[in-house]
Amino acid sequence: MMTRSKMESRETLRGEAYLARDFSRAASPLRRVEAMAASGGVAAAAAGGGGGTTAAAAGGSGSGGGGGDIAAALLRERCEFLARHPPAPDWNGCEVLTQKSF
Repeated sequence: MMTRSKMESRETLRGEAYLARDFSRAASPLRRVEAMAASGGVAAAAAGGGGGTTAAAAGGSGSGGGGGDIAAALLRERCEFLARHPPAPDWNGCEVLTQKSF
């Protein structure tokens, strides 16, 4: 039997909650990925571990230090931003970059 947590994680990986504009639900599993990576979990090992691999290291507003999963941090930050500032009704999930950030 699949737990709710596993179902949420799979939905996040497929982007379903994000595209459905349920940004809080989309961010939840990303926080778990970040926590796992920061504590030396599988994601940290795959990314080479430690060394400030957070959104801050990629030019984002992450917390910096102690390792992490850059992609999860950036997407979680984006979800949190969109939850506070909902996109236009015709939003299709794409983000248009206006400047180079790395």
